[in-house]
Amino acid sequence: VLFRSIFSRKYLLQPVEKLIDFTKRVGKGDFYHSVEIQTGNEIEELGRSFNEMTLELKASRKSLIEKQVLQKSEEKLRTIIESSPDSMIAIGRDGLITMFNRAAEKMFEWSSEEMIGKSLEPLMPEKFKKRHKNGVKMFFATGKGNAFGRSVEGEGLRKSRSEEHTSEL
Repeated sequence: VLFRSIFSRKYLLQPVEKLIDFTKRVGKGDFYHSVEIQTGNEIEELGRSFNEMTLELKASRKSLIEKQVLQKSEEKLRTIIESSPDSMIAIGRDGLITMFNRAAEKMFEWSSEEMIGKSLEPLMPEKFKKRHKNGVKMFFATGKGNAFGRSVEGEGLRKSRSEEHTSEL
């Protein structure tokens, strides 16, 4: 009987108590510890599983925090861009508009909903379209371009096509 009590205490009760303590710590957000159980039975395997689960939870939590930080940063940037008095238009590698702020809407008389995913071509006179297309290809191929990274004046068209205006690119 005494042997069974000692065996039960060492190989069942103590390991289970360690697991309970460990799960409470993890439940409070402490992902920086592991539980060490050496019983040579299923409880030891359960301890290893808890350690693996904790590592996965830690990685998931870190990823979630990084996503939240990125989201907040993107929201701040979006607010700055939208509240800017200057027209701001961004394009992707495919040459299609990815961002069109309120000032651009006022200047060109197109809504962002109308322009996102579209080409810049409706905003430019015919004489600039070929040069623009080639410039975008060159920029995304080499990272260099004539109008990128500096101020350049160019002509733009309003939605009504009734008026060309000078824009700083």
